[in-house]
Amino acid sequence: MRIMAVDDNDQSLQSLSPVLGDLGHEVRAFSDPVEALGAATGAAYRLTITDIRRPALHGPDLSPRP
Repeated sequence: MRIMAVDDNDQSLQSLSPVLGDLGHEVRAFSDPVEALGAATGAAYRLTITDIRRPALHGPDLSPRP
C-alpha cells in the first residue's frame, strides 16, 4: 500500500517509516506539509498519516475534497 506520512517531528517519521516499510508498504515521509501537498497532487496514496495540529497546514488540510 502507498502511504504518505506527514509530521513536523522528524523523530516520529524516522521511527514510523521503517516499521511500515518492513510490513511491505511503500512510504513517503514529509516534514513539510506544503511539500507533501505538492507530492500528493497526481499521486495515488491509499493512506495519509499526519498529526492533526501542525504549524503550517493542519492534517485535514491534506485530505482531498470531493
